[in-house]
Amino acid sequence: MTARTATTEDEKQAVNLLQRCRFAPASWDKRFMGQLSDAELSEKERPQVWRLFIRYRRQIQAALVMSANRQTRMEQATRFQTLLHHAAIHAAPDFRRQAVAAKK
Repeated sequence: MTARTATTEDEKQAVNLLQRCRFAPASWDKRFMGQLSDAELSEKERPQVWRLFIRYRRQIQAALVMSANRQTRMEQATRFQTLLHHAAIHAAPDFRRQAVAAKK
């Protein structure tokens, strides 16, 4: 078992935003988010959180736009872009896409 360490502010916000998303029934993503704690993450869980953030980015962005009033929309959009950039750097590879690319 890998050691769990405290999360950064970016990771806490990403986990909280992901918990608002709707997942397919009985999916790995749903099980993973169900057992996840936003206080501590292991080194193996961190890249998976960012991979899910990229995967569910449209749901997250729509939820942020709906919940924000006019003044905070620009702040939310900027924060979302910052988190998306962070996710692009730290996300785990999507093995399904790699498998499809290898078949071509």
